[in-house]
Amino acid sequence: MTKAAICIWNNVADGRHADYDEWYLAEHFPQRLGHPGFRTGRRYVADSGTHRYFTLYEIDSIETGSSGAYLDSMNSPSAWSQKMMPALIDMTRCVCRVAFSAGYGIGGALACVQVRQNAQDAASGLQRIIDEDLNSLTKLPSVAQIKLLETDGDATNVNTSEKKLRKKTDDQVTWILLVETGTTEAALLLAQQLQQSITLKVSGIEEVKISTYRLTYHRRGEA
Repeated sequence: MTKAAICIWNNVADGRHADYDEWYLAEHFPQRLGHPGFRTGRRYVADSGTHRYFTLYEIDSIETGSSGAYLDSMNSPSAWSQKMMPALIDMTRCVCRVAFSAGYGIGGALACVQVRQNAQDAASGLQRIIDEDLNSLTKLPSVAQIKLLETDGDATNVNTSEKKLRKKTDDQVTWILLVETGTTEAALLLAQQLQQSITLKVSGIEEVKISTYRLTYHRRGEA
């Protein structure tokens, strides 16, 4: 099991979707998964939510997502990447620690639960959600995998040349729940249960937002 992950939500400027898909699959995705410590990458397209695209990279460590070859590539983007970065809009990007992971499958559907928590209470309540909710949900036959990810602010906020090419500062959330199942309906139902539980059990919650996605591409790392 990897100890960290990178979560990226984004939209694409009008008229650039075909260009984006070609660049992403031909250059960007393979390049990222060629970096040491990048174990898998998954690309999703939304069924519901404010962001059309979601990407999940499973990586060896927080350092993998904030230094080394990955950081070098973000500071020396290719000509094609320089052309595409301004077209990536409404970006939310988080480099995360894996606080909980259970399950052995990859679901065709995914629900993302994005949680914003005030700084004073940040990360409090995570263990209660694990003990009282996640351990039981992972036993359901419909669940392929569940992850609870905690954003590392220092790793997420590293400045890069790629960030400067995007028109707005990337957003981030405090922690993330990823629920993988066979259908978006099943994933949404479980995510709504978790949303209610988080609201009741965890202090300092500012927002809990759900979005659902279909898996469109899965690739293993090359390094």
